[in-house]
Formats: sequence, C-alpha cells, structure tokens
Amino acid sequence: MTEVSSGEKTASGTFDGSLGEVRVRVLAVFDQSSVTTWLAPGEDVVIGRSEECGVVVDHPSVSRRHLRLFCSTPLEVEDLGSSHGTHVGGERLAKGARRPIGQDEPIEIGRAMIFVRAPRARAVVRADWRKALERVSRSKLAVLLLGETGVGKNVAARALHDASPRSKGAFVHLNCASFPESLIEAELFGFEAGAFTGALRAKPGLIESASGGTIFLDEIGDMPLATQAKLLTALESGSVARLGSVAPRSIDLRVVAATNAPLEEAVASGRFRQDLYYRLAGISVSVPPLRERRNEIASLARKFFDEARSENGRPRLSLSAAAVAKLESYSWPGNIRELRNVIARSVAMAAGPEVAATDVTFPERAATAQASLDDELRSVEKARIVEALERTGGNQSRAADLLGMPRRTFVTRLETYGLKAPPRRGG
Repeated sequence: MTEVSSGEKTASGTFDGSLGEVRVRVLAVFDQSSVTTWLAPGEDVVIGRSEECGVVVDHPSVSRRHLRLFCSTPLEVEDLGSSHGTHVGGERLAKGARRPIGQDEPIEIGRAMIFVRAPRARAVVRADWRKALERVSRSKLAVLLLGETGVGKNVAARALHDASPRSKGAFVHLNCASFPESLIEAELFGFEAGAFTGALRAKPGLIESASGGTIFLDEIGDMPLATQAKLLTALESGSVARLGSVAPRSIDLRVVAATNAPLEEAVASGRFRQDLYYRLAGISVSVPPLRERRNEIASLARKFFDEARSENGRPRLSLSAAAVAKLESYSWPGNIRELRNVIARSVAMAAGPEVAATDVTFPERAATAQASLDDELRSVEKARIVEALERTGGNQSRAADLLGMPRRTFVTRLETYGLKAPPRRGG
C-alpha cells in the first residue's frame, strides 16, 4: 500500500529519504490528493483504483486496474482495458499497447495525472505545463517552478494558489535574492521585541503569515545555507519559532518555489541543501520562454496594451495589426517582462491614433543579434512543422494543435517556408 499525501513509500516498504537503489519515482495527482511510490529499475507496477494495485489512485474516474508501468529503459506504459482510457501526449493508448514515455511526461488516467522520473535526473514537466499546474493545484504537493527570468513564474505561482483549496488564504511572495543574509531570516521567521537591535515590537514572519495559504519563494537558489536549514526544519516539523523566542507556532501552508538556474548544480557544488531540494521539488514544472509560446504573444500584447493605455490616459488609442505582427516576429530574450516594457514604451511614444509598427522598438543591445537569431528560429520552426506533419500523417489541423499554433497561422507558415503537406494517410 502506498501512503496518500502525507508520505512516500517504496514498493517494499517505507522510503527513508536515502536514494540507495530506489531510482524511479511514480507520482499520481488527483483532486486534493497525491500518491508517491518509489520503484527499482526493472520493476513494473499496476496503477488503478483497486486496493490490490501497487499504486492505488482512489478516484471514480480511474479503473480498478487501469494501466501497468514498466520501469525499463525506456520507461513504458500499457493500458489494461480501462474505461476512460490512458492518454499520453493527447493520444489514447489502445488496450494492451505499450508506449515509451519520457521523464515526467504527463500520463492522464481519468481525472488523475501520473508522472514518472528518476530522482537523480532533472525533473521537468515542460509539455502540457499548464495542464500539469492545473492538476497539481488541487493537491498539497510542493511545486518547483523553473524557467528563464521574466517568463512569468510569479504569475504561474499565483495561478496555482488561486486554483487550490487554499485560495481563500494568504498568498505571500518572498524574493530571496532581494534580501541580504542578515535580514532574510527575520523576514521569513519573524521576531519578538528585543530580539536584535531595532526590533522595537514583535513581527510575524512571512512563513507564519502564509499559514492557511501559500508561500512563494522566488529565486530560492539565492537563499543562504543557514536559512535553508531553518526552512527545512520548519517545513518538516510544521512549526516555526520567531527570532528571540523558543515557543514554536504551528503552520499549515503550501510551498511554491522558483528558480531560473538548475538547483542540481547548486546541490552538487554544496550551495544548496539536497534534502531541502527534494522537499521543495514535489514536482518540477518548467515555464517555457516566450519565444516557445508565440501563439500567446498577441493576447499578452493586447492585455498589456490595455493596461498601458489606461495608465497613460489614452482610452481611444488602438494597437495596429502591423504592430502585433512585429511583436510576434521578435525573439523576446527578456520574455514577458520585456514584452510588457516594450508595450508601455510604444503606448507612451505613439503620436497618432494607433500604435503603429514604427512605434514598436526593441533594445539596441538586441538589434545586432536579431537577424541571425531570427534565421535560427525560422529554421527551428520549419523543422518542427515538418516533424508535426509527419507525426500526424499530413493532417494540418492536428499538426497545428500539436504545435499550439492557430491553423490559419500554420497554413501561412507552410506558404512562407514553401512547404507542401504530405498526402494524408488513409485517403
């Protein structure tokens, strides 16, 4: 039997925290619960609603014996004739068919989601990252958000909180990089009056303030080692003591952390505690850079445009189609943060009744590299389109969906790159 929500087990007993021979982690997330099982390489396990399964997912949308997971190389799954099916990459597996899966590639069984990974490998949910966040939001699982600076990890953290059962509680945000080592502990844990020079009155810490809700620890890799140790103790014990006090206060909170650099490297160099890393990375979700989410640029631009138009007192100003097209053609090295700034500058500088393409300007530092970067991006995009058409047998609609691209845009790209869709299989 695996333990739900409150602990982790191996296939043969309680997991003691050391990796040993335990190499493969199986995580099931459904509603407000999660199940974690650790397996050795070469093992296989049946996942389903029955108490006889190796991983029990107690949800009515899951069949009694839903699927079998093979901890082989590569990892494989087999549907066992489930009622609601086993879906990988948006496709339903045929009964008895074995399909290879990648590290943390989401496996949908009914309304539950399964993730599989080796703990020593970097665990990143990248494809279907929004769906993963939506499912995980209903559980108590700690989430580690990965991604470049400016991709919107703070927005993703807030969305996680708002979609969770803790949405009525506080959402507390701490940027670990913005506080010196001498102050971050006081911010996190709080202090009593007289705890140090200048502490004239008691103050609750951010951890205490987030109890009942969510604490978002941004740039977690910049947290000092001493503070990491105290944070781990607080999370493991479910209590926190203010500086200058020995009386612990109970806490009940969800932790979402974020970093723009691989924590595994910080662990290997001794700059980050391994035990805290595994405590925070219940599941790791990578928020892709904006250049990989081009179908979002227009909607984000219009959102930021409405905000900037209101702030500048220009309610009748419009955003031209040519300006949007120029925004969509840019590589956005600064991601969403840069897009917001470019829009704000364009609104402020627009002389006419609309923001024209000429009003959209990019930083000079990026101009010299833009041409070659655009060529590289076009080459990558063309290759992905060709691959998508091959995978879907020439079905343009399915290929566009696979790339997250509007069909009209997809057809335009075919013309731009001089591509001809292969004949559709089966007719």
